[in-house]
Amino acid sequence: MLFLFNTHQPKYLYVIQSFILALCLALPAAYGVHIFFPLSESPDSELTILSFFSVIIFGPFIETLLMTLSFSVIKSFTNKFGIICFVSALFWAGLHSLLIPVWGLVTFFTFLVFSIAFQVWDKVSRKDAYIIVFSIHALINAFAFLMPE
Repeated sequence: MLFLFNTHQPKYLYVIQSFILALCLALPAAYGVHIFFPLSESPDSELTILSFFSVIIFGPFIETLLMTLSFSVIKSFTNKFGIICFVSALFWAGLHSLLIPVWGLVTFFTFLVFSIAFQVWDKVSRKDAYIIVFSIHALINAFAFLMPE
């Protein structure tokens, strides 16, 4: 997991490793939700061009943009890296729980990875931070969208 804090590596490798880490955290959480809450809903994934664009491009684009704004708010209360990342992940998990209550338990872990990545790369470049987090997020959503139920 130390790779998350290393900006001296190819960006594509960082994105791939972060995507794999996020999956390794989210998939057991999703399995746990399925086991302990068997009647709970899962995100709708009807395969259309519009839903594909919405889930894989538009959603990550807007959420990553809003994430940058949420960091500004969180940083007005604290500058502690770990707290910023945890609060951000908790906030985004809460928002996703508004759609499907238990789904926030799964998205917490992916947003924790997104938050760490953004905070680390933002020290290098805001543009790099945005592109990297958008890319990881788009890959996660693509995986979830294209994964058979």
